[in-house]
Amino acid sequence: MMFILFIFLFSVGKSQSLEEWNCTENKHFLFSNDQLNEQCTITIEYISLQHYKQICITHRLSIKTLPLPSFNSNYAMHTFKINSCQLLTLNQLPFLLPATVENLDLSYNLLSTFTLSFPLPSYLKYLRLDHNPNLIDINFSHSNGQQRLIGLSLRYNKNIRLSSLPPYLKQLDLTDCNLLQSPILSILRSLTKLTHLSLADNQLKQLPIVDKRTQLEYLNLSNNYLTYIDSGWLHKSLKILDLTFNRIESIEFFHEILTMNQTVKQNYRDLATNNPILEVSLHGNPLNCDCWLGSILNASSIKIVDLSLLQCKSHSIINMSDNDFLCSYSQHCASDCSCCDFEACDCHSVCPSECLCLHDTLWSHHIIQCQQRNLIDMHIHLPETIT
Repeated sequence: MMFILFIFLFSVGKSQSLEEWNCTENKHFLFSNDQLNEQCTITIEYISLQHYKQICITHRLSIKTLPLPSFNSNYAMHTFKINSCQLLTLNQLPFLLPATVENLDLSYNLLSTFTLSFPLPSYLKYLRLDHNPNLIDINFSHSNGQQRLIGLSLRYNKNIRLSSLPPYLKQLDLTDCNLLQSPILSILRSLTKLTHLSLADNQLKQLPIVDKRTQLEYLNLSNNYLTYIDSGWLHKSLKILDLTFNRIESIEFFHEILTMNQTVKQNYRDLATNNPILEVSLHGNPLNCDCWLGSILNASSIKIVDLSLLQCKSHSIINMSDNDFLCSYSQHCASDCSCCDFEACDCHSVCPSECLCLHDTLWSHHIIQCQQRNLIDMHIHLPETIT
């Protein structure tokens, strides 16, 4: 009799799940920055032992029954999203989440506090708290949970207060978090495992010091007030760098990368394996037409992905020649030159006061412009590579 009653209750639960949840097969993960519907939406992603995926969706926060894949031992809940449901506290979660959940998305809600502890899954790896305008206090505690967390997104939360961050984070998104008035920047130095970081839309005028052990692969610094990037942020592991819409005039801060590029230029194998191409976005900056810009355009280790959008002196860069990208100087003596103090010195160059002298970053190409200056004589301290 009890067995029959169990079967009856299980069948009722399954029928209710079918009515309240819409489940379909899906080949794509849902953990992304996609804009969300304003309607309250709870989304669960299941992954089977054979790596098949089931996506189940409902629009009822009051739901109490789990979708059918939860009753299938072949499937495990992998991602749980509850968005635009006016969630005030974690106590409003409709049910306890199983330990198998690795991705948790609580974006577009009204949370004011968040604590990484029970009843949240103990094996959580990725956490999204984007667009919670009331969110202030976040406590990652000292539980094992913070040791496992490797992805954290806090986008568009302007009032958050943090005293610490999970130490093993690899991905951190702090887009539009009012970092100029926050102590969060000073915490970044402790995150030596970071590979992906976004500090976009924060009105930053300078960046904090970064630990030398940090090996970023992706860095988004767009929509700030930066004029210079410290070389510590330009690690050789960096693959994508977004500098769009800042106040950068000269990109001389790429000097070390460009020097390294010249060093390995003759060894294609070393260039391909140890120094991957860095993809840089630069449009929206008041760039100077100088030798550093010209050098980066010709560098084999750097690719300007928005080249067609770049301008300097109100001209499109793609329509300019190499001679338009030179730096001026008054005098120059090579670092390995031993005769700088002598008049007859091949490695000491002095620009005539009446002229404009230009050079490339390697000091191998010079242009001396003295036309229409009514010169009578010319001193001898001119570079051998003059044109």
